[in-house]
Amino acid sequence: MVPKESPLAKEIIEDQGFSSDGQIIIAMFPIHRENEAKEKGMGQIAPFSCRNYYKETINRMKLIVKQVAPQLTKKQYRLFSNSRLPEKSLALEAGLGFRGKNSLLINRSIGSRGVLAGMILPGEIKVLEYSPEENDEALSNCGNCRLCEKACPGGAISDEGFCKEKCLQFWTTESGIVPDDIKRNWGSILYGCTICQDICPWNRKIPESRAIDLGALPQGIPLTFLLTAAQEEIKSYFRNSNMGMSWITPRMLQRNAVLCAANEGLSELIPLIEKRLSEAKDPSLEDACRWALKVLKRDQD
Repeated sequence: MVPKESPLAKEIIEDQGFSSDGQIIIAMFPIHRENEAKEKGMGQIAPFSCRNYYKETINRMKLIVKQVAPQLTKKQYRLFSNSRLPEKSLALEAGLGFRGKNSLLINRSIGSRGVLAGMILPGEIKVLEYSPEENDEALSNCGNCRLCEKACPGGAISDEGFCKEKCLQFWTTESGIVPDDIKRNWGSILYGCTICQDICPWNRKIPESRAIDLGALPQGIPLTFLLTAAQEEIKSYFRNSNMGMSWITPRMLQRNAVLCAANEGLSELIPLIEKRLSEAKDPSLEDACRWALKVLKRDQD
């Protein structure tokens, strides 16, 4: 539970139309670690998007509300996950963990491999406050560890802080033209980057979580499909999954697929990229196609 005296909580409660005695509860749900082997010619989806965890957490929150406060109508409470609310800041204030060098919330039990979800309830519902363990210096920061800083391909992590403009995860859903230094370090990423999480000591000994079926996707998506499919076909494929969110457009995924092809040296996909370039109606996709063709044709020489 976020402390009631929190200025942030008070502001959100008021903005959401609740009375001043409202309360915010936030939780972190573990993510299942996908173990599919990487194959050439496949764009990789980060584990947190291989299942629709956001919808799953909302469904679980609904069940909790029905159990503890069955008298409440839908208008009397609000559930949120992957919302516009500052969920990470709320989780920090609630004592769920600390902010790592990679800007992610790190929890003692599940590391950073989790999804946040919360609820806003009226004040008359009694909630037990969560008391995080005190005097645990190991939970206050990352100490002298620099593993994620050294592993980040874009150089987004440093002593000065986290720079999202250098983060591959940021660019997988950014509509602008991808900088060349990011393109060169793209690898086989289609959506989401977890390199900093994979190397993090806090994620080494976390318990295995149960996989959910909701919105299940394979971790690898054929690049040929993304380079040849129509916009509506791509939308249909990812519908009801985490990849079906409005901010992840088919053109973004096609651009990302083009960058994957170039970084994997898939010269056999040059004809598909040339066709995609001839039909491109998006500056970012057009730029990615031109860059990829330059790289792939240079490698052929």
